[in-house]
Amino acid sequence: MMARGGGRPKPCSVQDAIARLSKAEQFLLLAGLAVDDAALRSAEASNLVLAGIAASDVICCARLGRRSGAADHTAAVAMLATVDVSAAKSLDALLRLKSVAQYDTANPTAQQLLSARRAAQALAAAARRALAEVD
Repeated sequence: MMARGGGRPKPCSVQDAIARLSKAEQFLLLAGLAVDDAALRSAEASNLVLAGIAASDVICCARLGRRSGAADHTAAVAMLATVDVSAAKSLDALLRLKSVAQYDTANPTAQQLLSARRAAQALAAAARRALAEVD
C-alpha cells in the first residue's frame, strides 16, 4: 500500500490538522453520495479509506505535532496507536479494504462498506475531538 512517500514523520501544525479535517469531511461527503449504488461501491470505499487516512493525520497532528510520511501505511497505524488505539484499529480496518477498492476488479461487498463507513466515521469523530482538545 502506498502513501505520500518519504519515510520520516512530517511535522504538522494545528492549521495543517484543520486542513486535513476538511479533506476528511470532503471524502466522507463524497462517499455518502455513492451509498446504496452497487455500481459505485469501489468509489465509495476509496473515499472512505481516504477520509480515514486524513482523519488519522488530524489526530497525529493534534496530539503529536507530526504525521506519518512513510510509504507503507502500517507506519501510520503504528504512529496513531501511540495516541489512540481504537482509532488505529479503525484505520487498519480501512487500509485492509484499500486494495479491494482501488486495485481489484471486484467491488467491495455491502458488509465491507458498512464496516468501512463505521470506521471512517469513528476516525472523523476522533479527529474532531483531538482538534477540539488543542484549542
